[in-house]
Amino acid sequence: MLGDSLIVQPKSNASEEFMKSYPLKIILPQQCSIPVRLGLMLVVIVLLALIPQRSFSQIFYSGTRNIVIQSPVSGVFFNPVFDLAGDTTHTWDNLAINLGFGSTFTLGGQTSYSLAPCVLAYESEFPYVERYAYGATPSGRFGSGTMVLWRYGTPSMDVGFFRNTSGYAYLHLGDFSDTEFYGWLQLSVSNYDLTTGIGPTITLIDWAFDLTPGNQLYMGEVPEPSIPSLGLMGASVFLAHFRYKKYKGKSEGYVRKVG
Repeated sequence: MLGDSLIVQPKSNASEEFMKSYPLKIILPQQCSIPVRLGLMLVVIVLLALIPQRSFSQIFYSGTRNIVIQSPVSGVFFNPVFDLAGDTTHTWDNLAINLGFGSTFTLGGQTSYSLAPCVLAYESEFPYVERYAYGATPSGRFGSGTMVLWRYGTPSMDVGFFRNTSGYAYLHLGDFSDTEFYGWLQLSVSNYDLTTGIGPTITLIDWAFDLTPGNQLYMGEVPEPSIPSLGLMGASVFLAHFRYKKYKGKSEGYVRKVG
């Protein structure tokens, strides 16, 4: 059902509590041979792999996308639809963005309907999409119809939380009458009040959502590398270090011999 985006199980809090309660301190004496050190490293990796991992939640992350949206014609609203999870067979993951401008106005927003049911949340004022900072836990609400990023018009209209700024929006995927998923969308808006030329620009930077229905993410939360993966990375660095020292030693010995 999903595309080629990254799906990884994040690390559990149980792992952190285990390490705090039973700190693991390993000393590799210089007298140990490289095979012995590698053996000890493998033992550590196996032990870390046995630490409990959170299995009830998975995160879908888009990766950095930086999709630029600009209205092609002044006076006409541009309404592109984005398939957030790569499910081309169904519509539950479709998000429709609205962008338009003319000689006296600009507007950016998001509209939900049957073929694009994804919604961005409002919180402090309906129907304006709430802007969150990284790490925030959202408490917004979702409504149907058009949610507004900003509205600008001469001489007196200038409202919205996404005006020449970037931030996170609380994201709802799926039909309200069916399975519902929650996540975040990071976007930026520039030239929101530009009524000439190419007009305003919206950039969809990246997004993520929890694959467990009903679960919530904090803003900017992405999959974390597993403990075994970190262990393997450490072992690779360990090997590269000793290979470098061995090569360096041979090179220095060769130079001294020639001199």
